[in-house]
Formats: sequence, C-alpha cells, structure tokens
Amino acid sequence: MIRRLRVRHRRVFGVLAVLLPVAFVAAIAARPEFPVSETSPRGLLERTEGEFFLEPGLFVAAPDVLVYLVSGEFSGDSLPGDALLLGTLASVRSSFPVPDDLEPGGHTLVFYSLGHGEVVLTRSF
Repeated sequence: MIRRLRVRHRRVFGVLAVLLPVAFVAAIAARPEFPVSETSPRGLLERTEGEFFLEPGLFVAAPDVLVYLVSGEFSGDSLPGDALLLGTLASVRSSFPVPDDLEPGGHTLVFYSLGHGEVVLTRSF
C-alpha cells in the first residue's frame, strides 16, 4: 500500500512540475494591461489661500511620487535646478503649502517618481 502511494505521489508531483510553470506563464500573459494616464484629469487641482489641494482621483502608477513646483512651463524628463519640493503624493487628499512669494500664473506641478527616476506627470496652472 505504501509503495502504491509513493508511485502515485511521484506521478502527481511530476505532472505538477510541468503544469504549474505553464499555468503561471499563461496567467501572466492573459492578465489585462494596467491603464496609465499621461495627463491629469481636469478638476483635480484646487488652489486656496496658502495651499494646493490634489483630489484623491489623481492616481499615478509609479512608486514614491514627489511633487515639485517649477516656475514657467516645463518639458523634459529631468527636474530643473530651481524646482521647489512641495511634498510626497499620498493616496488620500494631499495638500501642499504655497510659498509666500509665489506669483499667480505660469507655474507647473511636476510629479517625479523616485522609484523610476523620471517625471511621470506634469500639470500647468
């Protein structure tokens, strides 16, 4: 009886050794793509006296996102030297302090991912 169980277990483990990696690769290949937004949807940025508010609808699919304030229009993949760090992007409503000497208009919020080492999103205001 023990011999028959050993033979059965050996066969089952042999089949599993072949089928599990194949099933894993098939499952990874069949999963849907995760949508990544290149631009911020409208209405997510609010500015009040002394603070910026980002609504929770803003989702950036990148790790460790930092929010910077850049004067003027921004284009490129690296941060300029005069970028001002406002804070980290949280999954809940985030607020960031506004510098006292900030003049209205002509600024860009830059979302920089530390994990990827690149700019993932910009938002002009």
